[in-house]
Amino acid sequence: FHPDSIEGRIDLINSFFQRTGDQIQVYDFSLIAENKDDSSSLRIRSEIMDADINGHYHFSNVLRSARNLVSYYLPSFSNEIAPVSKNFIDDNNFEYFLHFKDVENVVRFFTRDVRLANNSTLSGFYRPADHKISATGSFPSLGFKGNYWSDLEIRSGSDSANAEFLLSSSHFKLKNDLSLDNFKVVGEVYRDTLKTNIKWDSYAKPVYKGNLNLLANFSDNLQTGNQRVDWNILPSDFIFNDSIWTISPSRIVFDSSNIKVDTLLIGNQKHSFIVYGEISEKPGSVLGMTFNDLDLNTLNVFTRKLKLDLAGSLNGDARLINAYKNPLFLSDLTMNDFYINGQSFGQAELRANYNNASRSVHILSSGTKAEAEIFRIEGDFYPIERNLDFDIAFDKIRLSAVEPFAESLISELKGLGTGQLELSGTTDKPELNGTISLFKSSLLVDYLQTRYFFTDVVRISKNNIYLDNFTLTDELGNTAIAKGKISSNYFKSFYLGLNITTSEFLFLDTKPKDNELFHGRVVASGYVNITGEPDNLFMDITAKSGRNSVFNIPLYGAEEVNTIDFIQFVDNTGESPETNDEQNYEVNLRGLNLSFNLEITPDAEVQLIFDPKVGDILRGKGNGNLTMSINSLGKFEMFGEMVIVEGDYLFTLQNLINKKLEVIPGGRITWNGDPEDANIDLKAVYKLRTSVYALSPEPGEAGEKLKTRIPIECQINMTGKLMEPTIATDIYLPTADQETRNRVSAAINTEEEKLKQFISLLVINNFMSVDPGNSFLTGASSVNTANMAGVATSELLSNQLSHWLSQISKDFDIGLNYRPGDQITSDELEVALSTQILNERVTISGNLDVGGNTATQASSTTNTNNIAGDFDIDFKITENGKLHLKAFNRANDNLLFQTSPYTQGVGVFYREDFNTFGELLRRYKDAILRLFSNSEEQEQDTSMNQ
Repeated sequence: FHPDSIEGRIDLINSFFQRTGDQIQVYDFSLIAENKDDSSSLRIRSEIMDADINGHYHFSNVLRSARNLVSYYLPSFSNEIAPVSKNFIDDNNFEYFLHFKDVENVVRFFTRDVRLANNSTLSGFYRPADHKISATGSFPSLGFKGNYWSDLEIRSGSDSANAEFLLSSSHFKLKNDLSLDNFKVVGEVYRDTLKTNIKWDSYAKPVYKGNLNLLANFSDNLQTGNQRVDWNILPSDFIFNDSIWTISPSRIVFDSSNIKVDTLLIGNQKHSFIVYGEISEKPGSVLGMTFNDLDLNTLNVFTRKLKLDLAGSLNGDARLINAYKNPLFLSDLTMNDFYINGQSFGQAELRANYNNASRSVHILSSGTKAEAEIFRIEGDFYPIERNLDFDIAFDKIRLSAVEPFAESLISELKGLGTGQLELSGTTDKPELNGTISLFKSSLLVDYLQTRYFFTDVVRISKNNIYLDNFTLTDELGNTAIAKGKISSNYFKSFYLGLNITTSEFLFLDTKPKDNELFHGRVVASGYVNITGEPDNLFMDITAKSGRNSVFNIPLYGAEEVNTIDFIQFVDNTGESPETNDEQNYEVNLRGLNLSFNLEITPDAEVQLIFDPKVGDILRGKGNGNLTMSINSLGKFEMFGEMVIVEGDYLFTLQNLINKKLEVIPGGRITWNGDPEDANIDLKAVYKLRTSVYALSPEPGEAGEKLKTRIPIECQINMTGKLMEPTIATDIYLPTADQETRNRVSAAINTEEEKLKQFISLLVINNFMSVDPGNSFLTGASSVNTANMAGVATSELLSNQLSHWLSQISKDFDIGLNYRPGDQITSDELEVALSTQILNERVTISGNLDVGGNTATQASSTTNTNNIAGDFDIDFKITENGKLHLKAFNRANDNLLFQTSPYTQGVGVFYREDFNTFGELLRRYKDAILRLFSNSEEQEQDTSMNQ
């Protein structure tokens, strides 16, 4: 044992771990080695693995020792492996125990071909001088080059006569997707002979069970000098899909590159197939196959990797000639009730015959259903030149048959296809030309959840698929034009270069279960560029939002719960509103990179969803530009700014109340990457009607005036980070006279008092008394205290009911609000309704307030019910919304000084956005010049016509 050399190796390992920036850190590692005359020991303890080796060991001789042991049981292999000197003395004799505690990442670091699970163990002894070896292994899972064993147990041992081994696994999956449950292999090796029994059993319905008996003899081919293995298949059977199959005795000989099959017969009472002949480099070698009503479902284990699901029965003969050089496939096959991926092709045939005169193979394949030919492929293959000359025709083939080839990108592919194609060129460089007509077709883009319909023609030229003004229609009846091509290098390395343009189209239609990053319905104008290979597509969408667009950004998946001032953002860790099996759906982003450049207009609504259960949502309509990017790993980033034109926010206070606030136009939300790390600068207003008498009590007529409910605005300014905003509050009286405003300012003269009154307005919809000693006010305060729970409860239920009512119809927004009265004010019920008609050019909104009976201390008389209503009509004269015509009806708040209970009005509103005043003047100047220019052109046209 040489410590210096070990240290050098450790340095080399550390250097290797540091390569390409990857590293494996080990914090606890010890190595103890002892050398004695009679034995040695090596002990390793670490967080990755533990190991113990005791006895005599010479690691430099282990490889030669293993070769010597193999040649003892398989003497014919002595020529294949490096010979061992007769003077070689093998004095290895040791016991070992290995415990792989946390080794998965270490194994993955060095190789992708092997997967070794944590907590695997391997132990035994090695005594080659006595031809004795023992190994016992336990592996929760083990993988090698795509083959995986679960709960793998290994037992092996040997003596001077033979070597035995046992392998068992609860589940064995081959890389071709063939899976075997309760898999077990028992084997014995002795003097160039291997006897093996393989079993498996699903212990379930349908039954999949097998019992194979094999006997292999190893020998030298004296003529070629190659190693030869004769596999004798002894009588065996297996159950596939509840059907018992038997394997008749046969032999398969492997001799270097030659494989010879001596009549392999596999079948049951109804189905069978026979394989015979050989595959070799000898000219004229033939491997033959005969099928007798073979169920094609049994082949799906091998064809599933090719995304082909077959059904039907196969009859006939086929031959493979010269498999290694200029192979020929000749056949006379018939397939009844033939299906590919669920598409019926009726009765199909595949006939291939050799023509000596032209030295070609004439191939004919067709499918007939209800006496109508569904497809026909006919032509010649010239094996020497490897030339192709085929005509391909198909009529009304269902497109669903090719859907598996585009999985994870599109689904629900429906429709029919009819085509005329020509295949020429060679097998190495084939060339396909022709057209395919698609009828009543549709597909669903998985990531966008948008369904598109099309009936058009696809052109194929030199293997490239062209879309020439291909028309797509969405579910709303909007259309888009697709142009571009799908190119390939002789049907390899496909590359998409497509462009879709539209003036109005459905670009997104997802729900929360479809995408946790963002969802909604976006109708927009713009274009989509799709480029890249199918497994690495880049989708670049540039669009301008249109009518009826709603874009949602969920923020309730945050890991932390933040309570900042009055606003509480709740982590929704429970079930979402849609608790069904589809909730577990996760969008598959494998091979897709998305860039979404969206110009936001007031036609679209953006929602920041904090808690969907209680409707804790910040809604806004405005102007701005948003860029969203998502890579194939699912990383979502968002950039841009939105300026609010109109919006609302459901304000929550310690989970006790919720108030719907109106967002004032001009607010901004800015994103710089993380959607939850946005910056905001917003002002929101909670509007209510209440009296100010509690702040400034007066007797007589002046007091009665102060008892009248007037509009009050509770203003909240939110700045800073979206999830942790800075909050500032204010109280504003928009319609009050200056005297009333002065009274309120005098009563609320400190920030502490303002905050107290602000909370009071939010909680009980009323001011708190500033003079609790006053007898009347004491009563009012008592009423406020007694009614606080009732007011908060009615507000919460009113807001939630409004949220539910608005979900009944997409055409109407419905609001309901009930406020209980007190000794000063009466009960109030407010109903609001808004809608848009004539392609959203006309907006109609209104509310009806009903006040109940009011009793005051000054008078015992009871007032009659008071009904007041507001009504607004907004008509967009121009489509861009710059010129509006507005009309309104308002209920007057103070009837003492008004001759009418209502005020009506009508007006014209015009809006222009500009950065500088000079820009605005130039814009008007250009518009006036164009107007006169058009007038002069019309006059010239009139004079010429005269």
